Amino acid sequence: MNDLTTTSYATIAGAIVTTIRAHLGLPLLVSWAQCRERVIPLEVGFAQQLLTSLAIHPKQRHFMATYLGNCLHQLAWQLANTQTTLSKIETYRLFIQLIPNVLQAPTIPTD
Repeated sequence: MNDLTTTSYATIAGAIVTTIRAHLGLPLLVSWAQCRERVIPLEVGFAQQLLTSLAIHPKQRHFMATYLGNCLHQLAWQLANTQTTLSKIETYRLFIQLIPNVLQAPTIPTD
């Protein structure tokens, strides 16, 4: 993330997708070693650092980081376990459909 020239949802998503695709064996190793409960906190920490670096300070920051960390882990695990390898663009499309854009808050109805 530190190497990104611009920090936008698109560049962050691209960097995460590239990293996940480059290390598809890691989720399988985590599953084999049965150490998910030790890995998830690392991914949650990554999400917290990302929120901090983007100056996003929601009231439920830990909740949001925990959700995002679990989402990233689940996405990586699902990709590692697919029968056919998805292309980078297919993986990117899945990412943007499944992982929320925390940089742009949606309009929430008031009633």
